[in-house]
Amino acid sequence: MDNQVRGRSIPLNPDLLFLQSLNSHRSFSIFTEKIPSDALIKPRRCDLTFWQHISDLPNERINARVEGYLNAKGLGLVCKLGKQRLDHALITALVERWRPETHTFHFPIGEATITLQDVQILWGLPIDGPPVTGIWHSMEDAQWRHLVTQYLGIADNHIAEADIQTGKIKISCLINELNREVVEIEERIQQRARVYMLALMGGVLFSDANAHDVPLNYIWNIIDLSPKPRLSWGSAVLAHLYRNLCRAAQSEDAKGINGAKLLLQHWAYAFNTFILSLHTINDLATN
Repeated sequence: MDNQVRGRSIPLNPDLLFLQSLNSHRSFSIFTEKIPSDALIKPRRCDLTFWQHISDLPNERINARVEGYLNAKGLGLVCKLGKQRLDHALITALVERWRPETHTFHFPIGEATITLQDVQILWGLPIDGPPVTGIWHSMEDAQWRHLVTQYLGIADNHIAEADIQTGKIKISCLINELNREVVEIEERIQQRARVYMLALMGGVLFSDANAHDVPLNYIWNIIDLSPKPRLSWGSAVLAHLYRNLCRAAQSEDAKGINGAKLLLQHWAYAFNTFILSLHTINDLATN
């Protein structure tokens, strides 16, 4: 419950929501006017060129054989989301309502949070199976270039020197490869599928503050394209989003937020629809 101090809301009991008493929550900075109440979080995006590529495809459909591999890994539905506008005001409001102590949003109607079931229903990501894990490798750029050619099929002459640095690849390099004609050979189809997966991970599922580069360490989780084992991508995406919500909520000068921002926005829309439905049902029941 909240108490009113100078017309502003603070936790009545600070034992649970202790970040408020430590002045370590974004909402406290707003209450004390350290930052303007209308300051928006405007995260950078690197997925726009990916969605442009999808929209430029015939009938906006990925090659059927490539799509089969994406579906087998549980990533096919995400490719069909399409280009969507980020609602910065909504994302900012959700960050300000997020409590790292409980991993829930504190709304006037009560607490709520995005769950694994939400991730599965909204984006079709698998939430069962082995976890997404691995060792974060540190290698020379030349070694990464070799892996990119081997597993992604990007020819060495199509990789500029600046495209691969410190274990990351420019998402523009991935999109350029996707814009080239598909070669209907099984090995090339598999390589094309991995390029799509890597672009999704860096641009949509696990986006970070560096809006133009994708960590190449994700490759280790997509080398095996067999249907089983099917990794729990939904668990990884949700954990990554939780972590970055906590970081943004505890930073008074946060300019952006990492993670699956579109997923957060889709959940907010669905949650709002659910609450409106409850109100409608309640109105019908009382009339």
